[in-house]
Amino acid sequence: MPTDNPIASGADYQAQVQHLSRPRIASGILTVDFQGTISALSDDVERLLNLSSLPRPLKLEDLPAPLQLLIREVEKTGHEAVNRQIVVSRGEANPVPMVVNVTRSILNAPASVIVAISAGSLDASVEQNLQRLDRLASVGTVSASMAHEIKNALVAVRTFIELLLEKNPDADLAGIVRREISRVDSIAGQMLRFSAPAQPMFSSVHLHKLLEHSLRLVQHGNANKRITFQSDFKAEQDVLSGDDHQLEQAFVNLLFNAIESMPEEGALTVGTDLIPDDRQDQLREGDLPKLVRIKISDTGAGIEPDKLARIFEPFFTTKQNGTGLGLAVTHRIVTEHQGSIHVESAVGQGTTFIILLPAGSRAYHP
Repeated sequence: MPTDNPIASGADYQAQVQHLSRPRIASGILTVDFQGTISALSDDVERLLNLSSLPRPLKLEDLPAPLQLLIREVEKTGHEAVNRQIVVSRGEANPVPMVVNVTRSILNAPASVIVAISAGSLDASVEQNLQRLDRLASVGTVSASMAHEIKNALVAVRTFIELLLEKNPDADLAGIVRREISRVDSIAGQMLRFSAPAQPMFSSVHLHKLLEHSLRLVQHGNANKRITFQSDFKAEQDVLSGDDHQLEQAFVNLLFNAIESMPEEGALTVGTDLIPDDRQDQLREGDLPKLVRIKISDTGAGIEPDKLARIFEPFFTTKQNGTGLGLAVTHRIVTEHQGSIHVESAVGQGTTFIILLPAGSRAYHP
């Protein structure tokens, strides 16, 4: 029988909480029970998340969206989330970086999930990450200027090349020149999209139709490869709130990456499902919507472990002719859709990108 203290339900359960709160966490803990209610909340976390003015009892939906998504992920997988970094907006205040550790209770305790949170300023790695983002912002400004100048110059270059080719109509030479000009133009376009991205225009998007269209786009350009394309759409609800053009760009980037990892042959699989909510029948209407999980898997070469941590960094690439912008743009698009993306890979076995997006046409968007 539970005690009056929501964080005390036996020595083992208390030890689990203390394990989370020891050296890696400095700010405090909250717990979420099986009905989606915040069953315990430390003063530090209440201040950090700016929850003091909200009516009690607090619900899971009262937490910032990035934290809700992380808790839902742990509820689904059962795997502890360790030192996950999120950024939380608090009304008029500046966004606050935080380090979060989440675990599911392994005991018959009043809490389903235990969450330990620390402010970003207490973690040197977060501070380093913010400094890196500041540097990237400067790089983005320079990139935008460079991209505009390159595209302007290409207009003149393309015009004069066409005039020269009229006098010397060498088919091979013409093909090479046009192809290389197009490649430079494409790179400049990627730089512009990364450094000055358009704001997403949200509307109801049918995810499966969008994924099918993205698959057709990449299939047409890779008909000469012995690659098997498969789809496994299991999500009963595939409508979500998003910008269909930006989401298509994100999916196509991931699909092209998968194809490029398989130079001659292989299999590319795109699948969807809904992350089940074990408490769905107990939650009141309007709580956190279900998440659509999108998996894009290939049987390619895989990614070395030391490179996985940098895979979404702008300008980081493992390809000889890569720009390092495709995955950075994809990460930004997913984040702006209140989603998350991570990658699982093993050298010689292939790679899987996993995207989580809020399901439903009324899902949150700015």
